[in-house]
Amino acid sequence: MSPFYKRAVSIGDAVRGFLRETGLEKGVDQRRVLFIWDRVVGKKISENTEPLKIERGNLFVKVKNDSWRYNLSFYKREIIKKINKEIGSNVVNKITIR
Repeated sequence: MSPFYKRAVSIGDAVRGFLRETGLEKGVDQRRVLFIWDRVVGKKISENTEPLKIERGNLFVKVKNDSWRYNLSFYKREIIKKINKEIGSNVVNKITIR
């Protein structure tokens, strides 16, 4: 039997392996953070915030006003933990509120 057929791999696993081997996995994980934001933070926070970008583990978040800037500052650590758990790696280590 050919070595190719020894181990079947799902397409998802093959893509993840490719991304890991090519160094693209981190960039994909960073983009995923922007897509899961609403689910991670909940409706009330997501209605008043917008994740902008991630640079070197720093997630930049835009808020509607200073009141939300103040409120969100209390949840930063919890949000970081939830995001990293959802993604499955330590993609975010800091949140900067704008």
